[in-house]
Amino acid sequence: MSVIEQLKAHSSKTLVSEQNNQILQYNISGLTKILNGIEQCLNLQSLNLNLANNQLAEIGAQSISTTLQNCPNLISLSLNLWFNKIKSIGARHLAQGIQYCCKLQTLFLNLEQNFSQISIIWVIIKIQQFNNRYNQLEDEGVQQISDSFKSLAFLTKLTLLLWGNQIKFKGISVLSQAIAKLKILKSLTLRFEFSTFDEYSCQEISKGFKYCQNLTSICISLNNNKIKQEGVKSIVDGLIECKSLDYLNLNIEGNGVGVEGVLELLRLFQNLFNLKDVCLNLGLNQIGEQGCAILSEALQHLRLDIPKIYTLNGNQSFQFTKINN
Repeated sequence: MSVIEQLKAHSSKTLVSEQNNQILQYNISGLTKILNGIEQCLNLQSLNLNLANNQLAEIGAQSISTTLQNCPNLISLSLNLWFNKIKSIGARHLAQGIQYCCKLQTLFLNLEQNFSQISIIWVIIKIQQFNNRYNQLEDEGVQQISDSFKSLAFLTKLTLLLWGNQIKFKGISVLSQAIAKLKILKSLTLRFEFSTFDEYSCQEISKGFKYCQNLTSICISLNNNKIKQEGVKSIVDGLIECKSLDYLNLNIEGNGVGVEGVLELLRLFQNLFNLKDVCLNLGLNQIGEQGCAILSEALQHLRLDIPKIYTLNGNQSFQFTKINN
């Protein structure tokens, strides 16, 4: 039975395709057959499509967009398009397709790159680096993806992995405005590792947090950037407004953060009374023993246990769990 025949025969509302370069390389003709089959699944509500490392480029993204426009009942969408050179034009096509999926509650976009520039969305979205130019989204691509959020009124879980890209202030600003409009969002993951994120980027993205009053879980990964103390302050200013947060995962490794940055974290913990689980990565900074002492005080305020404190090359990594009453 051919791939398209298998898809047509698929009676479930959930469709999972786990394909990557090690299993099968799709050309555009092969992609078209698969997408035609997906369009025959009229009641499809959940789609997990892994097309990583297949050189689909802009035309492939356009084909996927066309298929999404024919899947109006989707509630959960996961697209892994890492290493496909879709560029900003491809991002525009994807955004146009996503806008038709008005019932989406969970969105995962992986436009992962591999060591240079890229951007992506993970509700789960992923973006990584490796060589150079594997998706090349930059500001324009992020703006196109962000615009697609406008129609996603039911979105409750969003993950944006934008590792190793060149998204500048304009792109961050547009993304922040888009996040601010997701009024019922409960879970947010943002990853900007090895990118151009600085203190001004932190100030801008944090503006969006203030409008996400229903957030209960947030993961922010900014390792190996240049956010410094001012960036930590901006992040704290935004997160303090998220009073419902019970899970926080913050990775600011390698950002030139010192004791002043740790004092900002103390301010955060003093204002978030519902936190139950906290994961912090402050490695490769300059917090020293004084910073560790401040963190210990902050976590005691939250009644969090500290089972282990690891010291690696003079830098600290912590794991925290809630003390049982």
